[in-house]
Amino acid sequence: MVRPRRRAAGFDLQHTLRAELNFAVESDDAVMLSQIGCLETLIRYDEVSGELKPLLASEWSQTEPLAWDVTLRDDVTFQNGTRLTAETVATALNYVLGTDAPPRAFSPSVVSSVEVVDEDTVRVVTPEESALLPYRLASVNTGILAPEAYTDAGTDPMGTCTGPFAITDYAPGQSLRLEPNTDYWGGDVPLDRVEVQFIPEGTARATQIQTGEADIAGFLPATSIADVEADSEVTVTRTFTPRTTGLHFNTSRPPFDDPNVRRAVQVVDLDAPSGTVRTQIEVTVDRQVRVSAPRGRVGLVLEVGEVGGRRCEVHCAPSRGRGVITYPLTSSRCSPVRGSSVHP
Repeated sequence: MVRPRRRAAGFDLQHTLRAELNFAVESDDAVMLSQIGCLETLIRYDEVSGELKPLLASEWSQTEPLAWDVTLRDDVTFQNGTRLTAETVATALNYVLGTDAPPRAFSPSVVSSVEVVDEDTVRVVTPEESALLPYRLASVNTGILAPEAYTDAGTDPMGTCTGPFAITDYAPGQSLRLEPNTDYWGGDVPLDRVEVQFIPEGTARATQIQTGEADIAGFLPATSIADVEADSEVTVTRTFTPRTTGLHFNTSRPPFDDPNVRRAVQVVDLDAPSGTVRTQIEVTVDRQVRVSAPRGRVGLVLEVGEVGGRRCEVHCAPSRGRGVITYPLTSSRCSPVRGSSVHP
C-alpha cells in the first residue's frame, strides 16, 4: 500500500477489484468492503502483534470439543438502525455457509452450523475439534451485514454495514463514495468522506499516487515501485503473506513432456543462494524455452541435454552475468564437454 500525505477532508483510494462488482461477501468483494471501513467481522487479526482482538464480539471460548460460543458487543447497530444480535449474526454466517462457492476459511467442510444460544451469544459448531475457529471468524468473508443485505441477487452493503463508513453512492465499474457513520459504535470517525476508484491498470494507479490524484493505492506493479519510492511525499509499505505459491509442470503435454525442457528450467536454480534467485522462464507457442539465469552468476555452465550425441551447453557471458538457454538447441550451440564443470 502506498500512502502519500493525507488530505484534511478525506482521501481517495484506488482499488484493483474487478469492474463488475456484485458485492458477494463470500468472494474478494469482502476484502474491499473491509478495507474501505464498511464491513466488520466478529474478531480481527492484529498483524502487528499476531494476536486476535475483539471487534463485534467481546469474547469467545471453546465450550465443547466441537463448539465455540461467541459473545457479542451490546452497543452495536447496523447503519440502517437494526441492532446487532445473535440472530442477525447467525443469519449472516449461515448465508456464507450456504453460498454456491463458500470461502475456504468458512465452508461446510470446516464449519457444521451456526446456532443462536441467546440474544447476545452464537455457537459455531465444527465437524471436528478445531483450535483455528477464532481465526476463521477473523476472515473478512465472515463480515456481518444486516439481514436486509442478503438477497437472491447477492449482498447489498448500502446501509447494512457496521463500520465507520457507509456507502452512499456506487457507480458500477467506476467508483464508490462513502461518508462517516455518525452512529458508529467505535466512536468519532476522523474523515468526512472516502472515494474509492476502480483502476485496473497498475501503472495508472502508480501515476495517480505520484500526481496526487489518489491518496492510497494498493497492488502496485513491481516495475513502478522504484519511481514511487523516489517521491519524498510518498510512503511505500509492504505486507508479507504466509501463502506458499507452487509451480507445477504438466509433464503429460508439450513442452514439459520433454525431459530436456524440464532440465533446462530446473538446472538454472542449482546452488542459488536463498532469496537471491531471479530466474525468468518463458515458454513460447513454438516450444521455445528461454531461461535467464540470476544476475551475477558469471561463468556458470548449464547443461540442457544432448543433440546428435553431443552435450549442449550455454555459458553466462562475463560482461552481462546472465545466460539464456533456448530449447530446442541447434547443433551450433552444442560442443564436446571439456573439463568437469558440467555434471550429467
